[in-house]
Amino acid sequence: LGASIKPQQDLFLIALSYVVAAQASYTTVFILKLKSGVKMHLLAALCFSICGIWSMHFVGMAALSLNVEVRYHMYLTFWSAGLCYLCTTGSFLLIMCYVTRSQPNDTDIYAASALDLGTNIKVVAASTHKPIMLAALCLATGVCAMHYMGMAAMSSDVEPHFNVPTVLLSWCIAFTSSAAGLYFLFILPAGRQLTMPTALLLGVAVCGMHYTAMSGIEWRMVPEQGERRWSGTTLLRTETVVGAALMFGGLLNTTILAYTSHIYEKQLKSVAGHAAMLATAICRGDSGGYSYSSGSPIPESPTRLTA
Repeated sequence: LGASIKPQQDLFLIALSYVVAAQASYTTVFILKLKSGVKMHLLAALCFSICGIWSMHFVGMAALSLNVEVRYHMYLTFWSAGLCYLCTTGSFLLIMCYVTRSQPNDTDIYAASALDLGTNIKVVAASTHKPIMLAALCLATGVCAMHYMGMAAMSSDVEPHFNVPTVLLSWCIAFTSSAAGLYFLFILPAGRQLTMPTALLLGVAVCGMHYTAMSGIEWRMVPEQGERRWSGTTLLRTETVVGAALMFGGLLNTTILAYTSHIYEKQLKSVAGHAAMLATAICRGDSGGYSYSSGSPIPESPTRLTA
């Protein structure tokens, strides 16, 4: 084995990686709180996996200074993003099919008592835990697979040697934080009131898994007679990968947030229009068939998107 080296960490890039994860988490939480359809869940999965997990990973890798040139295998780098997206999509769709549709209406419990501890405990006790655990398993597997595939894409004069207990601990952190995030997003009434704290919590979860996994790696120089991994293949510079992650992730996150806000605004205008028609009908003594009951022209909640 080659000589062991001790890497340095750039605190600014570590903080930037958390901002990237938290920003994408906020957009994801905003979308999922709208109790939307399949298309919006796919957008939420795209935002969280690409803008959050994938982009955060490579910004975090840039924070690692090994004093050698590091490049990345082009295809593995992008395949890691695709794998993460597939697992995240599966997790969100599983939650949508088996959990979200079985939740009570907002007017039942998600109102003034949303921040009451007793209400939140009752909701968790009455929820369906098996789909949430399966979704958390899928999401954690995607996060870890993306991380270690991204690590495998590295090509430099140093090579990582993984510590098995730390690898298992990183997966446990990913699973636990995924389950907690899914409960907070889809089950707890408080989660629907606290968008920013939920996003910040998810950002901590994503970064926590990454830096826990990185803490257990021993870096050793490649022996002189050895050969760089992926030599002879298409390799990308670290600056190129990080720049692409920041630019593409930021643009995608902004586009998805703007699109979601546009749909939400249209839905609110539709609700306001129906409410005005109902108010006019009531003033005339004739409701005209308008009602707030299920199946009426007025949605039960302005946060239930039809997109």
